[in-house]
Amino acid sequence: CLATAGTGDVLAGLIGSALAQGMPGFEAACAAVFQHAAAARRIGPGLIADDLADAVDRIDEQNLTAEQIENIIEYLPSKEERKALEAYMLEGGQDAAEKFDGLCECEKFMVSMMTVKHAKRKVSALLFKLQFESCIRDIQKEAYAVEQACEELSSSVRLRQLLGIVLTFGNRLNTAGNGQGKRPGCRLLCHFRRGARRLHRRLPDLELGRNRSGNELLGC
Repeated sequence: CLATAGTGDVLAGLIGSALAQGMPGFEAACAAVFQHAAAARRIGPGLIADDLADAVDRIDEQNLTAEQIENIIEYLPSKEERKALEAYMLEGGQDAAEKFDGLCECEKFMVSMMTVKHAKRKVSALLFKLQFESCIRDIQKEAYAVEQACEELSSSVRLRQLLGIVLTFGNRLNTAGNGQGKRPGCRLLCHFRRGARRLHRRLPDLELGRNRSGNELLGC
């Protein structure tokens, strides 16, 4: 994990921090190496700009994480940045390698990504591949929750009782309790219908009481 430039400085900083806290030299070195290796295992192999561009071009997610891919999306060069970098790299007076070394890390990444065709689509495909399994697990959990809820509803005694009350109330409303005479429920709907027509005359732009096919929704 010391193959990337700057990692030795990090290790030295860890050792110095442990020494400053009063830890003996040998123990400080051992603790720093352990922390350094643990961080390397957690983060994964260090990738330079060319490595990232190559992985995106091959749609290879082996050494990448979803967080890295999301960061790549944020730093893909825009049209203006692409034009400015192309003009800088193509202007004479200095070797291209020297120009590249003179760029900051973000600009180096942008130049490397400029060599990848359909970079944005490939990055999106990489992110989909990395997040696919977790998305499937989330969907399975949600589907299981829906299935459990359906089972609870189908076996619910209270729900059956509630539906029975609603049906009984509707039957009594339509038959006035004995099945004879005009239906008071229908009279209520007709009264609402007349009120809707009066409102429609005041607001002609509203299609009140009609469905998409133009049929009246409130009829007796």
